[in-house]
Amino acid sequence: RWIVIWHNDYIAPLERPPVSFMWTLRAVHRGDDTVFLSENGIIQGYSDGTFRPDNAINRAELLKMVMEGQKVLTDGENDVAKSATEAMSASASITVSFSDAEPSAWYAPYLQTAFAQGIVVGYSDGTFRPSKTVNLAEALKIILLTFETPIEAVQVSSAPYPDVSLDSWFVAYALYSRDANLVDADDFGFFHAETLMTRGDIADILYRLISIREAGLSSFDISRDWPTFTRQEHHFSIRYPSDWALEQSENQQYIELIDRAP
Repeated sequence: RWIVIWHNDYIAPLERPPVSFMWTLRAVHRGDDTVFLSENGIIQGYSDGTFRPDNAINRAELLKMVMEGQKVLTDGENDVAKSATEAMSASASITVSFSDAEPSAWYAPYLQTAFAQGIVVGYSDGTFRPSKTVNLAEALKIILLTFETPIEAVQVSSAPYPDVSLDSWFVAYALYSRDANLVDADDFGFFHAETLMTRGDIADILYRLISIREAGLSSFDISRDWPTFTRQEHHFSIRYPSDWALEQSENQQYIELIDRAP
């Protein structure tokens, strides 16, 4: 819940243009992203018709979701998408380069493609750990490399977040995702690379990335579909999430923005 208060003592001069305020909130597109990804075959959900966005997502599941997303974006015409399609059609001849992955596993075509394209390299002990829940840093690397993002061109001159040092292996991925607005920092501006990902988290990142690539944009505008409240006499406007309620006080000295989500 947010409360915006104004007083006559602080009214701006009439010639001053309106001031816009916008709160960036997590998961405001959760409904949009799951519908889009489902309609395009990127996510399939469970047999009971649910998506279960709060369920953890492991490394194998992530590969499938990301590669299916890339095929949608390129109509299967880039190297990663072609390789995944060819691997699935030739599943009988698949070989995997990790000691804990079986060639007959459902994820083997995706893993073979990701390894061949340099998207995943596994762990130093020769394992891939397909059932391990993926964290934010790992997820961004897999997603951005699958979508052929030119990470090597990202110029890192300063730490993008207070908790991401310049010598972190994922610093370029964190910087790119920040500038493209693929992920949201916490309320204190921290990245939290170790955060374990859910299905909903990955759906949100994929939705944002595919949206900006299709539109030819450099970053995702989280507020693009938000309604706007304007108070002309006080020279400001507020854009707020569609699933929030806006209520004015009886004396019109303040408004409340109320998150209606449970």
